[in-house]
Amino acid sequence: MEAQSVLEKLDKKLGELKESYRQMQEENRSLNNEMITLKAQNENQRIKIEKLEEDLQQKELEAEEIVKKVEDILGNV
Repeated sequence: MEAQSVLEKLDKKLGELKESYRQMQEENRSLNNEMITLKAQNENQRIKIEKLEEDLQQKELEAEEIVKKVEDILGNV
């Protein structure tokens, strides 16, 4: 009888461990999927920021050219 009780306890614990392992695997898959999504979003944002920085740099050059033209015009008056 006692041996069966021990086996039942072990079987119960094993079942709990299996369920815990299954839940952790599921959570791990979910977290991996979320990480992949976030990495893709991060890359998209990085590309957008890079483009905005390039646009800003171009606008700054254009503004400098305009200031130079205005200075040249005012210098000739």
